[in-house]
Amino acid sequence: MEALKRVVETQMPGPQPIPKAQSGPRKAILVARVSSKPQEENGFSLPAQDNFLTAYAAQIDATIVKKFSFAESAKKEGRKHFEEVLKYLRDHRDVKIALFEKTDRLSRNLQDYVKVEELVEELDIEIHLVKEGQVLRKTARSQDRLVAGIFALLARNYIQNMQEEIIKGQIVKAERGYSPGRAMFGYMHDRETRTHVEHPTKGKVVRLMFQLYVTGEYSVESLREAIFTRTGAKISKGHLHKMLQSRFYIGQFVWRRVEYKGKHPHLVDHKTFARAQELISGRNGSRSKSRKHSFAFTQLVHCSKDGCLLTAELAKGKYPYYHCSFGKGRHKVPWLPETKLSEMLGNAVTQIRIPTQVATGILAALEADQSKLVSQRQEEFDSASKRLKEIELSKLEAYGDFKRGVIDEALWSSLRDGWSVEELRLRATVETYSSKPLASEIESVRKTFELVQFAHSKWDTLLNTERAKIAKIVLSNCSSDGVTLSFQYRKPFDLVVERGKNEEWRLRRDSNSRRTARQAGVLSLDAVAVLGARFERANSAS
Repeated sequence: MEALKRVVETQMPGPQPIPKAQSGPRKAILVARVSSKPQEENGFSLPAQDNFLTAYAAQIDATIVKKFSFAESAKKEGRKHFEEVLKYLRDHRDVKIALFEKTDRLSRNLQDYVKVEELVEELDIEIHLVKEGQVLRKTARSQDRLVAGIFALLARNYIQNMQEEIIKGQIVKAERGYSPGRAMFGYMHDRETRTHVEHPTKGKVVRLMFQLYVTGEYSVESLREAIFTRTGAKISKGHLHKMLQSRFYIGQFVWRRVEYKGKHPHLVDHKTFARAQELISGRNGSRSKSRKHSFAFTQLVHCSKDGCLLTAELAKGKYPYYHCSFGKGRHKVPWLPETKLSEMLGNAVTQIRIPTQVATGILAALEADQSKLVSQRQEEFDSASKRLKEIELSKLEAYGDFKRGVIDEALWSSLRDGWSVEELRLRATVETYSSKPLASEIESVRKTFELVQFAHSKWDTLLNTERAKIAKIVLSNCSSDGVTLSFQYRKPFDLVVERGKNEEWRLRRDSNSRRTARQAGVLSLDAVAVLGARFERANSAS
């Protein structure tokens, strides 16, 4: 294209002389344009164009009656400032000359160029493209029109070629693990490295957003209010919902329909993100509406008649009462005072008592079996890691088939989405087993035992928030008809209660005086992990 431009420039005739009007200088407008605001603010193109065209106007004895100077891309039609120029020419029919530095200052798309040609025919005006020596006028020769058209094509080709090069550069950047797009909320653009880095304040907002949401205590709307109250950050409900679903926060991004593994900082771990997706999809039905007052036992007890969660409100603006949320229709059910509900939960929790000797034995056995548990965990870690590599290879192969036309876009999207769900689950497993040593989970079990022992003897002295925390750890499927409470003990507390009732807390020793974890208290690897996670989740929720 550059060679063609040089040929055109050498072969084209110079600008034809412009006859001067007998009544004096003719009226003209001057149009100076750059493509972007940074060019307008930092460059000298607009003043240079102004000076150049003003000098040219003096040479042709034209009087400039209006100057247009603006920053606006010329690659697409429907430009605001360009339309203002055309409107001015239509409204001021006595203005017969429009001065532009060259074709690409006039337009870089053919649609606008056609508009200019039509305006020249309609108003009998002249468009001067000074540096190229071209004048578009109604009486122009076909050769002049051809040359002007070629320059318009060259201007358009410049934009198309630049777009292709930009896309190539963006793809290379994405393949290297850096998102070419704008920085998401929680990040900012580092001008030196040209990458996304964590924003010093907004990054903390994102972390808090996920921490609060995965407790199950917040709807998107109530989460929005909580974020504003705690941080002052105003985020719309729709944007907040998109943020909770964005995989960018766990280090992945999609660019031009291809998913890449990013090198930007992760603001959320895979386990937390997976939990958030479960809540969004509504699989556990534990989201609640925003409320002005905080009640300790919400999200814990369901109505025994229709299964809806109990909600709470103040009677006479003072006394907390719980009742069905009537999500499936209204029905008669007694309101349950918070004091009564706390008493019934206390009766259930205080049934759990682990003798100190037994608790010590279980922990000792777990520590003794730690090497075996670590081996089991390593097997699961290796299996998940291997499957992740298989998914990565499958995605690359499927994307290649999509680009070659072997599979259509619908099938590619279906495969990619399916792999993404599995990948999310596997990454949560890998992250859990790699970042959290087994010893810390055993420590969580020890703290749980201590908490239960403390609750057994000190329930009456605890705050309701502390009672709710303990109840969420040890009880499940709690429901009430407003008078009584039904529930189930979570594992392994069901065994604790059963053995306590039957007085079966006898520690048997083998000939080597060494007990396994199973003999001591029937705690498996999964039980340790679940119990540890349950303790931490309840602790963070409180």
